[in-house]
Amino acid sequence: LGYSPAMAAVARTLFSTVSRSLRGLRSSPGVIRLIEPVDPQMFGSGLKMRRAPQASLLMPFLPKSLQESPEVQQLLKEAMREAEGGLEGLDEGKVRRIIKLAFQENGNLEDGFTLSKFIAAQTALKKCTSVTVTNGVRVEGTSIPLSPPPNNNSGWGDKKSAFCYRISVENVGDHMVVLIGRHWRIHDNGSNLLHMEIPK
Repeated sequence: LGYSPAMAAVARTLFSTVSRSLRGLRSSPGVIRLIEPVDPQMFGSGLKMRRAPQASLLMPFLPKSLQESPEVQQLLKEAMREAEGGLEGLDEGKVRRIIKLAFQENGNLEDGFTLSKFIAAQTALKKCTSVTVTNGVRVEGTSIPLSPPPNNNSGWGDKKSAFCYRISVENVGDHMVVLIGRHWRIHDNGSNLLHMEIPK
């Protein structure tokens, strides 16, 4: 595969680690779901957003030669599954096969490290995401921590931390629904409940 014996051992260990990490992305048995990263630049936009296809989230982290590979494109097409809550997901076994091909492709461990970072970032996003469906309306929330600028001259004051939230509301039922308002209940570290009325 282009690896020296020592590097081959490292590659096997790295592949095994990445492969095990996929389990943390399971949405339902045998199906993983990738989460689109939160973009702080979209804060407060309230835009109608189209959910990114699962394959498009994985593809940029594969070696370029594999991105153009008919085998990988076919595997991704076959990998499409329905995840929990009716969301789009990917077959875990086929994703594992694609990752294995990435490790075999160029004998380049950088490709393995890139995939490892991607899976780690996805694991972190999953921990900060929750999905619930009530009366045919699916609400998904994902949060990421923000760091104040080094000069801290942006109006943050003495705030030690801040978060950016992406909330998506989707009608998955059979009847038309209208969003008439939003109300957040946020618990701080001391379990104090903070109520926030959010304009439409």
